[in-house]
Amino acid sequence: MIQGRIENWGEAPSVIDGPEPQIQPGQALVRMLATSLNPVDIAIAARQFYGAVPPPPFIPGNELVGEVIESSEYPAGTRVWCHCTTGGFAEFAAVPEDRMVPVPSGLGDELAVALGVAGIAGWMAVRDRADLTLTDEVLVLGASGVVGRVAVCAATSMGNRVIAAGRNERALADVGAHATVDLTAEDLAREISAAAPEGVDVVVDMVWGDAVVAAIRALRQNGRLVQVGNASGPMVQMPAGPFRGGRLDLRGYSIYSERFDAVAAAYAELCRFAAGGHVEVPLETMRLRDLPEAWERQVRFATGGKKLVLLPE
Repeated sequence: MIQGRIENWGEAPSVIDGPEPQIQPGQALVRMLATSLNPVDIAIAARQFYGAVPPPPFIPGNELVGEVIESSEYPAGTRVWCHCTTGGFAEFAAVPEDRMVPVPSGLGDELAVALGVAGIAGWMAVRDRADLTLTDEVLVLGASGVVGRVAVCAATSMGNRVIAAGRNERALADVGAHATVDLTAEDLAREISAAAPEGVDVVVDMVWGDAVVAAIRALRQNGRLVQVGNASGPMVQMPAGPFRGGRLDLRGYSIYSERFDAVAAAYAELCRFAAGGHVEVPLETMRLRDLPEAWERQVRFATGGKKLVLLPE
């Protein structure tokens, strides 16, 4: 069985021929149809993840879409999205039965997995954490990536005005936002102010760093900052005054902090939108044997705004 393998903390995975997993009580055996590479996979391998992770050696891979081979919860042949901390980068995986969601028949394997961790992050950050009202204006930082693209869709589909900020001008052009901002601008705060002269009510942030400091200045009274990712690094110097003066809220989002019934509901809703052609996720497919190359690209954020999806041999 072809599988990725992390031999030591901080190292990239190798690809080996290993044994098929043996399921334990509470697990299902699933044949992988598509798996997706996410920044959290890099963090897990670097021992920078806040949750429980098995010691090396282990098979990385945070999610997969697959066909049930053996399960006490689902009939054999059921196609499911599986959220598993590790184990997804293999032709067969033993996954927790309470972390599986059936995939609608109208969705291809590649899109179904791309809508998983990344899609749910963009969707739930807006639909669950932002507490949007119809009059709220929303600024999405990192909108040229998959999470940001879905966040834009989640807000615009509710009728909100959205400003999309990102580094990839070509990707920003087709995310469906009402205005765009270049995150590389020399005076980012001024660019945001030009796009939203009266400020915004919600910032959905996949970037952190200097971008979020500039965005805070645009938040209106009682504004909300929903923190989803830190592509610019884990640390930032942030002024305290605007939070007190503006009565601002800082809200975190992580799929690992959400009840899985809420995650499953968000995934099902997002899949319905995508099946109806209302959510587009740019993706690039590679083979499982190309995992080291895909991994290196993810580390450098050299994905061109696309979700890297790995298919079995």
